[in-house]
Amino acid sequence: MVVVRMLWNSSLNLREHDPNDFTFIGVLHACSHVGLGKEGRKLFDRTIINFRLAPKVEQYGCMVDLLGRAELLAEALEIINSMPIKPNTIVWGALLAACKLHRNSSLGELVARELLEMEPDNCGYNVLLSNIYAAVFKEMSLQSSIAASSNENSKIIRPLANFHRSIWSDRFIKSAPGDQDMKTNEAYSLEQVEELKEVRRMLVAHANESLKKLSLIDSLQRVGVAYHFEGEMEKAMEQIYDAPNHGFDDNNNLYTVALRFRLLRQQGYNVPCEVFNKFKSSDGKFKEDLTEDVSGMLCLYEATHWRVHGEDILDEALEFTTARLNSIVTNDHPLATQVMHALKQSLRNSPPRIEARHYISAYQEDKTKNESLLKFAKIDFNLLQAIHQQELTQLSKWWKELGLASKLPYARDRLVESYFFVVGIYFEPHYALGRKIVTKVTALLTIIDDTYDAYGTLEELQLFTDAIERWDLSAINRLPKYMKVLYSAILDVYNEIEEDFRKDGQSYRINYAKKVMKIQIRAYFMEAKWFNEGYTPTFEEYMQTASISIPCLSLIVTSLVGMRGDVVTKETFDWAMNESNKLVKGINLIGRLLDDMTSHKSKGYMMNLRGVAEAYKVVNEACMKPTTVPTPVLLLCVNFLRITDFIYNYKYKDGFTLPHEVLKETITSLFVDPIPM
Repeated sequence: MVVVRMLWNSSLNLREHDPNDFTFIGVLHACSHVGLGKEGRKLFDRTIINFRLAPKVEQYGCMVDLLGRAELLAEALEIINSMPIKPNTIVWGALLAACKLHRNSSLGELVARELLEMEPDNCGYNVLLSNIYAAVFKEMSLQSSIAASSNENSKIIRPLANFHRSIWSDRFIKSAPGDQDMKTNEAYSLEQVEELKEVRRMLVAHANESLKKLSLIDSLQRVGVAYHFEGEMEKAMEQIYDAPNHGFDDNNNLYTVALRFRLLRQQGYNVPCEVFNKFKSSDGKFKEDLTEDVSGMLCLYEATHWRVHGEDILDEALEFTTARLNSIVTNDHPLATQVMHALKQSLRNSPPRIEARHYISAYQEDKTKNESLLKFAKIDFNLLQAIHQQELTQLSKWWKELGLASKLPYARDRLVESYFFVVGIYFEPHYALGRKIVTKVTALLTIIDDTYDAYGTLEELQLFTDAIERWDLSAINRLPKYMKVLYSAILDVYNEIEEDFRKDGQSYRINYAKKVMKIQIRAYFMEAKWFNEGYTPTFEEYMQTASISIPCLSLIVTSLVGMRGDVVTKETFDWAMNESNKLVKGINLIGRLLDDMTSHKSKGYMMNLRGVAEAYKVVNEACMKPTTVPTPVLLLCVNFLRITDFIYNYKYKDGFTLPHEVLKETITSLFVDPIPM
């Protein structure tokens, strides 16, 4: 501080050599970082008068940063408003960073809007603003009471977050399937074989009838049985794509064109969005008489969610269909229920298992339904439910025996919600091992997250981070008692994973699982360190850490670990962990935004909607053929995003933290209540 004062005094008294732009910036920067807010302001004003040195945008940026760090936010805004030159993103960005440091959400919203007007495609401003809201909300939601716990040398005062207890208790342990259930499932299996043959026959029968084939493929996907016909459906979609102009010249019906477009885009075929130009009038707007075709409008609405950057016509179509369909919801229209469901959760964002449960009920009321397909879908759903119930029973027993929920009561007890999340990623029978692995890791990550976010001291968290880096049981001796339990559980789970894959000669996979866990823990620790030290990271520092602290990368890689067979190779893991991977980066950003959006008031949610929409375009682009990895890997990533969107966006709340408000009904429909035959 003494040095800065000397620089300041000497620069003001300098006569022989006037200070230049670099001198000006250097001294302002120094004042900023040692807390000389008032001195810096005096220096700024006197330099202009004494040396007639007109500040440039860089000096103004330093001044705003200086005042912001000193919590003189009103003065910083006054400086910006009085600038004779137009403030750029550096100037406004400095003020937004100060708003985050001092948790000023009202000014932060104003500044973020200015930045978004200048750079509308920069989702980072939404992220930073949403974290301002999150920090404010976190302070408000902490219990006024505190819990005292002791270690070997002293008492530690800890603020406790008031997490809701598990709503499931021992339900899935007590309701384990019995002998009668097993007999019923055996009977279902025999019926399933016969219905499977019939549905496969229908696929072949409609081979030369384009619309019937498209409708059947759509129904197979929506009732949740498409995984039985992957080869046949891929071949059918390839034939449709290879048709002249992909078959779009054959029909001017909105429903048919939109359905063809959506199914081809879902399959990764980059068909042109210009096929919808035929539905516009001479003034360049969509024809109003399209609203009479509600099925077509609904199909167009669903198709728009597969748009990529530069497809303005699909942006317009989304706005057009959303506005018109919203008016239908308020009317007594036969399709009102379907429209309401789509507006709440589009097909693009709906996890397959949840969509199947909904659509089977809707399909049953459809006058054009195929009875064989409906029966097959019901049998398949109930058989899968029985498999999931058995898995959940075993996992619930493991979790209870582990005892973390009772030993670490400060953290969220979310074993069932973790399994629900993983079923959203992959529900098919052959992914049973993957579901077991990822559920265990997700449940443990939840405890770890709460330890770093709401319980551990910085010193304890440093010890735990070091122990994870070492990944050795001997590191447990340096940990506090409560952390030893958690650390031991982590090592045990990963040793179990390694043993599972050693038999297949794929033990290398565990190295990737450990690597992403270490990356995750470093991000948790960095955020805890910033919070405890009151440090405001640069935008680049923040984004680098925030995009990892939401555990998308770690859980995607762990999910890949759980996929047996040759679909996943070392190259697949390298692809997933590549920093330039647009698909995973897009998922990380959406996950970050969705998580933050649920942590504060609704105005923060609205500010982030645009960022989410833009990031979805990146994800859609990354799924277009040709792709680096096979379809099952891409589908895993897409489904990961779908279940994330559902948990954090379906009711505009964090469903993982508040399952009693958001997820209870859905979880019950998937794992408790079978579909009546």
